[in-house]
Amino acid sequence: EKLLYGDLLLLLFAPLGMLLGAGTALPLGAVLVFGAVAFQTKQAAYQLYGNLKVAQAIGKIALMQTPEDDAVTLSQRFLSLMANLLPAETAQIWMMDTETEILTPRASLTLHGFQREAKAVYGAGIIGKAAMTSEPRLIPEASLDPDKLKGELAMGAWLLYPIRSKGELLALGQWVRPADYPFTQEDLQSIESLLPSYAMALENLHIRETMHHLASTDGLTGLWNHRRMQEILRDEVRRSARYHHPLS
Repeated sequence: EKLLYGDLLLLLFAPLGMLLGAGTALPLGAVLVFGAVAFQTKQAAYQLYGNLKVAQAIGKIALMQTPEDDAVTLSQRFLSLMANLLPAETAQIWMMDTETEILTPRASLTLHGFQREAKAVYGAGIIGKAAMTSEPRLIPEASLDPDKLKGELAMGAWLLYPIRSKGELLALGQWVRPADYPFTQEDLQSIESLLPSYAMALENLHIRETMHHLASTDGLTGLWNHRRMQEILRDEVRRSARYHHPLS
């Protein structure tokens, strides 16, 4: 399209070149071609910025937390929204068990099946080392990455984005597509249009779960308190009545 603008301008300036001479007309034409390309690039940038603002506004609404939401539901919703902004063959959200420091995929949008059995150790391998950092990584070819462990399944271009709050890892986003279509800085901007809403929703969920745990357990022993035991007993009585099983 840019070449088309240039060709049109050269055709328009051909008669002028005959009158003024190539030494005058060609530099003038080059300046106008450069101006047309710069204008088109600026318009494209404005359009991209507008699209990201719209996505951010939609994301804030779509990622608003409800009482029924859990981390998997929120993550799946985030990936679905991102699919409209960031083309990828595979998109996954990894989360870590803080006791074992093992990361596993908890939500996924993929053309090749959800890697439910995949695991990564915090600080080891491409996924594990990315989880230790605070900065995203653009990997042109994962199979050649120096952090790749022997036997670690890695191929194609990767975009890894650790999601943290107050230094704590909330999740790690992973997007994969063919190596001949590497990720760019514009792709990072697309993610960052929805990331604040997703991170805030995850943090609120973590706070809610922590408060629920504190309200349900004894602070000294860590055992369920009387209130929680009564809730469990009511649930078991209902289940027994529904399925006609003995309560014991």
